[in-house]
Amino acid sequence: MAHRNRPEDLVERVVVGTVLGDAMLAGLRRLAQVDASARHYPAEAAESPSR
Repeated sequence: MAHRNRPEDLVERVVVGTVLGDAMLAGLRRLAQVDASARHYPAEAAESPSR
C-alpha cells in the first residue's frame, strides 16, 4: 500500500478526477440550461419533439 502515496499516483488521481468532474459539471450545466429554457419558453418546449 506504500505505492498509493507516490506523487505520480496522486497526480494521476487529480487528473482523472479533474477530467471526470469537468464532464459531470458540463452535463449538469446542460441539464440546467434545458430546464431554464423550458421554464422560460413553456409552450415551445411542449410543442417540440423530445430527443
